[in-house]
Amino acid sequence: MHIIDHKRTFLLIALYVFVGIIAGVGAIVFQQLLSLINIYVLQGAVGYTQISIVTGVRRFLLPWAQPHFRPWLLPVSAGLGGLITGLIVYRFAPEAAGHGTDEVIHSYHHEHGRIRLRVSMVKLVGSAITIGSGGSGGKEGPIAQIGAGFGSYICSRIPYYAEYRREIMLAGMAAGIAAIFRAPLAGAIFAAEILHSDMRYNGKVLIPAVIASTISYGVYALYFGFNPVILVPDFSYTLSLAHFGPFTVLALLSSFGAFVFVRVFYSTRDFFQALALKPYLKPAIGGLLTGLVALWFSPAFGEGSFHMQQMVNGNVPIQGMFLLFFLKMVTTSFSIGSGGSGGIFGPSLMIGAALGGTLGGVYLHLFPHSAIPLVVFVLLGMVGFFAGAANTPISTVIIITEMTHVYNLTVPFLWVAVFGYIFCQRWNIYENQATVKRHILDVVDPVESQRGLASLTVGEAMSTSFSTVGMNQSITEVEDLFRSAATDVLPVIDQDTGQLRGLIEYQSVIRHLTTGGDENALVREIATPSPENVQEDETLLEALRRFEHSELPLIPVTRADGSGVLTGLLRKETFRRTQPREWFSYLSPHRIVTDLVVQNREEAIARLCEIAESGTPGFRAEQITTAVLQREQLISTALDHGVAFPHAKLPGLKRPVVVVARSLRGLDWGARDGKRVRLIFLTLTPEENPSVQIQIARGIVEIVREEHVRSELLRAPKPAIMLNRIREAIATVAADDDEDERGEG
Repeated sequence: MHIIDHKRTFLLIALYVFVGIIAGVGAIVFQQLLSLINIYVLQGAVGYTQISIVTGVRRFLLPWAQPHFRPWLLPVSAGLGGLITGLIVYRFAPEAAGHGTDEVIHSYHHEHGRIRLRVSMVKLVGSAITIGSGGSGGKEGPIAQIGAGFGSYICSRIPYYAEYRREIMLAGMAAGIAAIFRAPLAGAIFAAEILHSDMRYNGKVLIPAVIASTISYGVYALYFGFNPVILVPDFSYTLSLAHFGPFTVLALLSSFGAFVFVRVFYSTRDFFQALALKPYLKPAIGGLLTGLVALWFSPAFGEGSFHMQQMVNGNVPIQGMFLLFFLKMVTTSFSIGSGGSGGIFGPSLMIGAALGGTLGGVYLHLFPHSAIPLVVFVLLGMVGFFAGAANTPISTVIIITEMTHVYNLTVPFLWVAVFGYIFCQRWNIYENQATVKRHILDVVDPVESQRGLASLTVGEAMSTSFSTVGMNQSITEVEDLFRSAATDVLPVIDQDTGQLRGLIEYQSVIRHLTTGGDENALVREIATPSPENVQEDETLLEALRRFEHSELPLIPVTRADGSGVLTGLLRKETFRRTQPREWFSYLSPHRIVTDLVVQNREEAIARLCEIAESGTPGFRAEQITTAVLQREQLISTALDHGVAFPHAKLPGLKRPVVVVARSLRGLDWGARDGKRVRLIFLTLTPEENPSVQIQIARGIVEIVREEHVRSELLRAPKPAIMLNRIREAIATVAADDDEDERGEG
């Protein structure tokens, strides 16, 4: 019989309620601080107040008629706001940069729900300054990180709740969103849906999220009122089957718009990250650029809720909405992609509303007697755009419904959201959303962690010690060979040329002999001809994909010249993961260089080989350098994101050696993504153990694929600190693997 632990249940419910109260109060403080900065900076110092848009594009674009308005202060205001935000964020909590929600998702998947309390405080202040001074950002990211941070902090301070940290962190995020958008159900569903891009929901978070969201919504609404966030004017609408045509077109355009936004946003982010400037200066530049855009087109400035309301009211001309669709993408990318602090939900709704309004205006111009009001297109644009950009179709429908109190558009909302999601699954604004873990043959890493295999060749990993059988050997001879070879599969070759002719399985031999087959039959009669094989010069990533089509535990390897001569075997177990912690034992602070100063790749390799010499008795630095450079000629060892993995196998080496180096100016390594390499992991492994090289490569990829890990390694001032950062990153990967195993179990 299942016995309920009433004490534990009561304490958990009490915690959910407390998290809801804290998130509600945090949302109130954030909103008030944002309003205060806006009043004193934009309205007071700049003289900028958002005016009603009555008629004409000019009044929409250029509100110069406002008294005391000093337009030249728009870029100054946003630029100074970005500078102050940058100084605060990068001094006290660099994790608070960006749009917030993605950092919460990352913490759930990779940090076991750990978020420092100071991140919440810095996010609150930094986002209020960014948005309040004119930066184009939303409230969802800040309040999500604020609520999640408080939830995580409570669990860190009270050990009794530690095992529930991830769920309570998400409950805090849900509560924050529920409060600021007055959408309690949407906040809870969003927290469960946002974690994965493939519509998998975390059911464990729903109960805590619903309780915390309801409480936070009540706290916030008691202060600000229970009115909807977006006031929709009364309209008459009856759904018709004929309307699904334009709605589908809107869904398609919304998904395309979401794709454009994602590309623009992250291209801008990458551009700013590559700038050789102090991190705190980048948000200032982003703010300045935002202000310059606002000189010509002020609606793209600031949070934008006023102009979104005007679009819902039907007061914005088509030309204005068309421009707003593009320029709001640009200003949001400048403000947040540069490292400023703010969310992307609000801007996304505004962009979607502009797109929907533009399409609706064109449609109503072509079909003036249509029964679809313009406001329907505007609302559907919000739904379709964010559902596609965030891969959250269900919570998007609910949040727009709760924000507007419009309940007669549920079917069109669902239609546009689902199709917007379907058309835009490959791209999303939240980089850290997880996808389904596809373990190829149940032994290899998820696809996203296989990048290291692209820099290794089959020849480096294959086994050259194996038995073969000839086509003309008898079955009984082969049976004896199987018993001594301790394998279930043997390659069949032409004994004269050494060319691969097939594979023979032990099961096939036994089946033949036990079903009355001729004992003197030849191997050629039961062998599998023309088996799947790979050549020595193919990458391990290509070989791994071949395993998808093979049930066998190995794949034969033939010469790179296409002659078909068998040279080795690549075994499935080669791709099996080791524990993430294992490769850390090959590191040492004495083999970490934080200030590598060289001119090119060859000099870098030579310098690292000199350092590695102390860990490779019997090998001189010149020998090691030659081996590594020869290997470099086969395939570039540059990985993505400015990381390189030069390596070589040394015969007789007792133990692997890893040397880590950082080049502040970066080196041209021929990377596929075109980025200069700043982090280098030189790896030397025993020739007799080829699989260890794969394990180290995979371990390196698992940590450096995380942007925050790369940033920490690039900032670490000393070798010991860099080593500690690597240790922490490996521990996080190991903990996440343990959590996944428990979840799958």
